[in-house]
Amino acid sequence: MNDKMKKAFDQIHAEDELKQSTMEYIRRNVQAQEKPKIKAYRYLVPALACLVFLIVGSFVYLTPTANISIDINPSIELGINRFDRVVSVKSYNDDGAELKAQLDIKNLKYTEAVEQVMENDTIEALLSKDEILTIGVIGNDGEKSEKILSEVEACTEKQKN
Repeated sequence: MNDKMKKAFDQIHAEDELKQSTMEYIRRNVQAQEKPKIKAYRYLVPALACLVFLIVGSFVYLTPTANISIDINPSIELGINRFDRVVSVKSYNDDGAELKAQLDIKNLKYTEAVEQVMENDTIEALLSKDEILTIGVIGNDGEKSEKILSEVEACTEKQKN
């Protein structure tokens, strides 16, 4: 039985043109099947790069490098990032929490934020009663902290206290 099949298939011969067109067809189909995988990775790599950039950028932007502490009776602390923007506002007492709720100073430059704090009705009322206002700047970089303090002092020099 095997010999009959072998003899039957031995009589079949393909022409060279048929062999060439079959090889060309196989080559095209194999290449076509591999392309979608490459296309998927082509979009995945830039998307992942953007995601990493977004995460690192957010971390850099949202990390405070200095703090401005403003104490009169409402005590608040402004977290300042490396781009001189307010990224956090902390309150240290109930009056500070009320003041924090009245202010919308996140993402402002710290000079604008301090001016808004000083122009707040609660702070102005306390200053008119001769309450003592204390402002401190805390940071790891001494030069930057001194610069921030001098600019904050310039913002508050209009106040009589």
